[in-house]
Amino acid sequence: MQRVALQSILLAEQKLTKIETQEITIPAAGKGVRHGHPCPVIGYIKSGTVLFQVEGEAAQLLEQGAVFYEPKGVPILHFDNASTTVPLTFIAYYLLEGEEELIKIWDTDLTLVKSACIEEQTASDIYVNGCVTIKNLLTDDVDCHLSEVTFYPEARTHWHSHPNTQILIGKSGRGYVQKQQGEILPLFPGDVVVIPANQIHWHGAGPQQTFIHTTIQIKNDTAWVSRPLSEQEYRAVYNF
Repeated sequence: MQRVALQSILLAEQKLTKIETQEITIPAAGKGVRHGHPCPVIGYIKSGTVLFQVEGEAAQLLEQGAVFYEPKGVPILHFDNASTTVPLTFIAYYLLEGEEELIKIWDTDLTLVKSACIEEQTASDIYVNGCVTIKNLLTDDVDCHLSEVTFYPEARTHWHSHPNTQILIGKSGRGYVQKQQGEILPLFPGDVVVIPANQIHWHGAGPQQTFIHTTIQIKNDTAWVSRPLSEQEYRAVYNF
């Protein structure tokens, strides 16, 4: 028989009267909310990999078989499934004193991005034709991607797609959007277009005026098709 010490915890302030055991599964790419426990919690990773962080400590990746400890009353900043394809399953032991609650969800702080801190960047010609500038309106730690994109006359993206739904909202000027093998749709201020996940498309300005739109998507992930929009394909906007 072989015995391996995995963890040793001193529970000086806890009078243990009950242990609650739960098996919990977080779907692929799922993230835990900021939370804490009125009681100490110990557990182990049954399968998958978790991004785990207790407030005041460094984040760490825990894989199958690893153990973890969540101290009583201390915020847990991350308990996130680190895989985008495989569910995470873990066993949690709640060391209760009487009829304590198992978990407490804490409100997170509001995020304010001041307009003076928003930088305008020029898009690379690897991804666009013409002059295109981008203002990312949210910081990278926010799960949602929100940006304001300016297309100067005749500027447009290459063919591309996104793994999640994308929403475009016309802000000023006149622009165009087209899915692969679909018709060209004009976009005016206030118009909203919903582009399904993995739908190959392009969007941009017409030949005579600047077009600005707001972009919303869950994550800023883009799959670029190997070829740009051809001049013949783009010239179809002259029919409008």
